Parts: sequence; C-alpha cells; structure tokens
Amino acid sequence: MAQDRAQSRQSLYREAEQVAEAVDGAVAQAQIDDLQQQLVERQAEVKALETRLKHAIEITPDKQQRVRHRRPGRRGQPERGPTAVAVMMGPRRTRGVATLGRATLEAGKHAGPLLEVLDKAVRPEVKQGTADEIFLAADPS
Repeated sequence: MAQDRAQSRQSLYREAEQVAEAVDGAVAQAQIDDLQQQLVERQAEVKALETRLKHAIEITPDKQQRVRHRRPGRRGQPERGPTAVAVMMGPRRTRGVATLGRATLEAGKHAGPLLEVLDKAVRPEVKQGTADEIFLAADPS
C-alpha cells in the first residue's frame, strides 16, 4: 500500500492512527469538553463584567468639559460649580427621607415580634443593661 501511494510506511502508520482516533471520537470529545469548559469560563467573565458595568460611571466628553471648566471661588469663598464627584455621579439616586422613614417603620413592625422572642431568651443572661436615652437625653430625670 505504501508503494501504491508513494508514501513511507511510517506515514501510513501515522495516517492509520489518525483515522482510528477519528473513528473512536475520544480526541474529538476531549476537544468538545475543552471548548465547553472555555465557554463556561467566558460566560462567567461576561456576567462579572456586566455586574461591574451596572456600577460604572461613564465619563462622557460633556462631563469632562464640566469638570474642566470648574471655577475657583474668591478669597475665603468655596469653589463655584459642581465638584468632580457630583459631575461623575450625576443626579442623586438615594431615596427621600419620607421613603426611608416608611421603610424603617415597616422594618420595625416586622422586627417587633422577633425582638420579643429574643428578649425573653436573653433577659436572664443580662447582668447590667442601660438604655441609651439615660445618657443621651437632654433631661435624664
């Protein structure tokens, strides 16, 4: 066969080995497994980068310009114009005081029953307990 194909016997043996591996599929399966592992790793990287992107602040040319044209104040006066941090962060994203108050009240309602149970369990272990109001109140009497 080597003479018919004008090849060396060694090259025929190598070719036969490659054919046997291709038919067996072990090499192909190993490559598939490797590619699947790489895909899982890339997907994890993409997810991590998307999470970071949610918290990223884009420094647009407009924001750069606003920071660049910030004017210092006169003697003894604060600087005028927005701070670099204010420009980069954009409008406030925090909740208002009333919203926070309602959320605190709701959390207190949910925590009340739990605190009653914990208080009964912990009270025998307390050697000395003082409320903050005794030290912080304007009129402690």
